[in-house]
Amino acid sequence: MKLPVFSRLAQGDRLNTLESALYHGKVGRRQFMQLAMAAGASFMAARVMAQDGGDAAITQLYNARNLKKAYDYIVVGSGSGGAVVAGRLAAETDAEVLLLEAGGTDQLDAILNPGLWPTNIRSERDWGYTMDPADSVNGRALILPMGKVVGGGSSVNATVWARGHKNDFDFWASETGDDGWSYASVLDIYKRIENWQGKPDKERRGEGGRLWIEPARDPNPIAPALLGAAASVGIPAFEDMNGEMMEGPGGAAIANLRIHDGRRVNLAHDYLYSALKRPNLTLLTGAEVLSLTVVGSRVTGLTFSKDSQVHSVESKTRVVLSAGAINTPKILMLSGIGDDAELSKHGVETAVKLPGVGQNFQDHVLVAGCLWEYREPLPPANNVAEATFFWKSDSSLDTRICSPSRSKCLSPRKSPGHSTIRRRELGRSRPGWCDPRAAAVSISRPPIRRRWPASMHGSCPIRRISRQSCAGSNFAAKLETQRR
Repeated sequence: MKLPVFSRLAQGDRLNTLESALYHGKVGRRQFMQLAMAAGASFMAARVMAQDGGDAAITQLYNARNLKKAYDYIVVGSGSGGAVVAGRLAAETDAEVLLLEAGGTDQLDAILNPGLWPTNIRSERDWGYTMDPADSVNGRALILPMGKVVGGGSSVNATVWARGHKNDFDFWASETGDDGWSYASVLDIYKRIENWQGKPDKERRGEGGRLWIEPARDPNPIAPALLGAAASVGIPAFEDMNGEMMEGPGGAAIANLRIHDGRRVNLAHDYLYSALKRPNLTLLTGAEVLSLTVVGSRVTGLTFSKDSQVHSVESKTRVVLSAGAINTPKILMLSGIGDDAELSKHGVETAVKLPGVGQNFQDHVLVAGCLWEYREPLPPANNVAEATFFWKSDSSLDTRICSPSRSKCLSPRKSPGHSTIRRRELGRSRPGWCDPRAAAVSISRPPIRRRWPASMHGSCPIRRISRQSCAGSNFAAKLETQRR
């Protein structure tokens, strides 16, 4: 029998709590199995979780208390890149791997419950970076959320699996002269790693890979209503946001989500946790890198801080920086690797002149935030952002640039709509203060050259949504603009 969405979410919450207790040594394996089966897990699933979690807790506790002076590989950051690199190195080789994560555990309800992702923004699980004020956004300083937790951004984002448009990959391949960046090339990788649960598409989607991906299950009725509204203005609806839609001019679709049995699935779950029971992998949380050790033009190790103590370790083979688009250049620049003119302004001695470090920063920015109010309360579901569309903001553009989505507030009566903008304008980051543990980076962006509608620069009025018929896809939404 198929469980209702709320039953699945409640079951996921109970298993989240139990698994966190297991990994932190608060419950034993036998007690965990009993409680997990009572929460709805099968005997085999509970047994595997208990075995892996118990072994990992014991191994990591021992490794953390017996740090070595040198490791074959040191990986900085356990996010979407670092979790994959460290997990695969440890599982597929006998190399000694040290994985340093400045944040804490991802075994928290705010992370594992997909509907609570907004609560991570500006919390202790977010680095809290803010862009320099810019005239192009009326002097405001936009926030730049970035995960500071095991799993990085894959632990704090909205769980949407958005692979990217064909035009973007082919553009990167053209710019770099490397066909490895082309859409055809990366499509093979996507198909290999995906375990797609939606409508089969052997040409574009993968099955049996590590990454569980599913269309939003039993979405809030307003999600399919968004697709209908998009179709009414010429934006076609698709069954899969990462299928044919990402090879053409765009469209609207129910979101692909990284949710399994009501729980968020991050990259650490897919690649890292199964390797934590191996003695050749050490994961340290609360470990913030202070500087790299540079000898000539080679990085031979690094210094990091944990629990108010400073440690220095050497790398026998390689140091892998996967600390994110902001912290990776920050670490490089504070270690003297970057543009010498920029470094000298901040009193940093140049070790390796590398002008590109800190340049070409790109991201997507929130440009609107309209708040809609239901006439009748509707409960949230999944990640509270279950529908989206990709479209051009200007018909003269060569590719789509806007990605609006419909989110559901924690309040049952509110539903904000927002839009992210894909940018080609390039910004820069600078070393800022020279205390590595401070918010030691300054991020600026050139003026936005494209003209946006005036409504995007101000506030948006609350609008009311009235339900007419709510039977599956036969849901109609009537929008009534109201004065404040």
